[in-house]
Amino acid sequence: MKNLWGMLKLLGFLHQREEPSEATYKSKDCDWKIEVKSNSQANVHVHRGTLRCLVLSDIHSPFFYPPAVSLALKIGLRFNPHLLVLNGDIVDCFSVSPYRWGPRKDNLQKEIEVSRELLKFILSSFPRIPCVYLEGNHELFLQKYICSKASALADLAELHLPNLLGFVGRDKFYLERKEEYAIYSGTAFPTLYFYDKTGSPQLLIIHGDGMGISKGAVHYARLLLQRTNMNTICGHWHVGQTWHTYALNGNRISAWVSPPLSFPRPHWRNSVWGLGFIMFSISDEGLLTVDMVDFVLDAKQGCLVAKYGNMLFTEELGEDIDLD
Repeated sequence: MKNLWGMLKLLGFLHQREEPSEATYKSKDCDWKIEVKSNSQANVHVHRGTLRCLVLSDIHSPFFYPPAVSLALKIGLRFNPHLLVLNGDIVDCFSVSPYRWGPRKDNLQKEIEVSRELLKFILSSFPRIPCVYLEGNHELFLQKYICSKASALADLAELHLPNLLGFVGRDKFYLERKEEYAIYSGTAFPTLYFYDKTGSPQLLIIHGDGMGISKGAVHYARLLLQRTNMNTICGHWHVGQTWHTYALNGNRISAWVSPPLSFPRPHWRNSVWGLGFIMFSISDEGLLTVDMVDFVLDAKQGCLVAKYGNMLFTEELGEDIDLD
């Protein structure tokens, strides 16, 4: 059997096991560690106190909605997170998308430039905390395009999206998708797990594509929970949803689908769209509390409104934007 394993590895059918790495963070109210198990999986262990995390999903730069991003950052700063998670489809990659439509002129260079500046702005809003970036299906469009049009360039590190976006260096962790096979003890999709101080898993964050859930489904959060069977936060479906169930011992298991921070598109589910983001806290004892912050349009006042705690936050809509 060992010879068979060796043959598969020699022929390139199996990925070699990647060396794990880790980083430890300490503050007045929380000690925690992030352990990068592979290019597609990382684990967060809360050793002391309560970890606060801000999750932003589906920004779809350059088609992000500026008032929504601004409002999310304004409330996120109030939350004072220890960790920032960018949960996929942060970049749209429209110019290399297989779903392009209409007469729009492709310009990947401008897409990357705008996305790089947006990412720089988001990270500069939280300059002293680490960030985990989970690759979504839209980020994957670039590598798929390169592989199909110029496969000889696929291994050039300079063309990988983290390098193009400047998302490199200390305290920046990029989790990518495996397009071939992953071992059973690992994962093929970008996954971020959170553990309490006893080593028990309490939460999973994934982008959401690849779950086998149709975009025409009625309740994504319910179907997601049936597939993961653990507390799960995801994005991808561009609506805000929550689903809870209870075990016989009284423990609650939940799934949250985060709204996006981007403009709606008419071809996507008849423009049924939300705006918002997610924040959560997890203690070393395993207590998990999640806030899904929905944005409401106040057309008369010309602003977006969101409630967090006992406070109302607003952001002016500004001038209309011509995306063409």
